[in-house]
This record gives sequence, C-alpha cells and structure tokens, in this order.
Amino acid sequence: MLGVQRPTVNVAARGLSRAGLIRFRHGVLTIVDREGLQASACEDYRLTNELFARLYGDDATFRASPLVNGR
Repeated sequence: MLGVQRPTVNVAARGLSRAGLIRFRHGVLTIVDREGLQASACEDYRLTNELFARLYGDDATFRASPLVNGR
C-alpha cells in the first residue's frame, strides 16, 4: 500500500519506536504518542488533514483504517 519495500518500512518504524512514538511487534503497530507522531510528520500530514476537514467538516480528521488480522 505504501509503495516501498518492507525493509524500508522496518527502518522507519524502528526510528519511530526508538523515539517512543510507536510500538510495533509481529505486524501490529500501536501509536504511543499521537501528538509527537504528528509533530514529527512531514507537511503532507497537515495538508491532508486540512483537505479532509474542508471536504468533510471542520471537526473531521484524517484517520487511516485499522488493519484487521493483517489485512
């Protein structure tokens, strides 16, 4: 879905985990510090949220769909 290889995702996830922003184990990712994660995100995250709010209302925020059983 991201268009990158698994080792690239692992490197990024390890960095975010070391920063205390996420936990991941056996394909399950848990956000530990949502505000910190948003602060460390690139400008695209903020722009996506602003577009989503314009399209669906000011109180709406962009949320990725949770994966169920790795699907």
